[in-house]
Amino acid sequence: MGRHPDQGQMAQDCAGTPPDHTQGFGRDSVFILDFLGAQNDGDIVNMLLSAVGLPTFEEPLEQVRVWPGLTSDEAVDFQMWHLLGKYMHEYHHCKLKAPPKQELAHKVDAMVKHRAIPKKCLDMEPMKKYALKIDANFRVAFGDRILHSRPDLSDNETTHVKQICELDHQIVRMDWNDSFEKHAEALLSNSCQKQ
Repeated sequence: MGRHPDQGQMAQDCAGTPPDHTQGFGRDSVFILDFLGAQNDGDIVNMLLSAVGLPTFEEPLEQVRVWPGLTSDEAVDFQMWHLLGKYMHEYHHCKLKAPPKQELAHKVDAMVKHRAIPKKCLDMEPMKKYALKIDANFRVAFGDRILHSRPDLSDNETTHVKQICELDHQIVRMDWNDSFEKHAEALLSNSCQKQ
């Protein structure tokens, strides 16, 4: 997978802001909101407002929705479609039209079963352990300033982070031209714009 930031730098970045603020404004003026804890406790918008001394809404606002982002499978589908697009451009001089997100998985699966797509997956366990350690150290250092602190929720969320995979571009580029070519005719008739 791509290059990842240095773990020491990540730790410094994660823990750097509260000490800067406590030095600048005084420890008693700094409040840290545990997002998962506040979200679990209910009306997170009013909790954010009250944490900094602002007036709150009389009626609780609808629960804030957190966009989960792309799953690994969706990312692999996008990467596969992108590579197919490059192939179609290079060998058939056409621009592949991207299908709507909800149709992409079906189109990729029609070409090749998802389980057969070569992937590279990140070893998540060391990163999870490291994240749990950083979180625990942060809570020791700033526990008195954390509102709605729920380390159990943070631990659970971190422990259950799903495997992150991406397309193995090198293998696909070396071995998949025949597979792409098999689908080129259908793509040329309904998904490709000649250039």
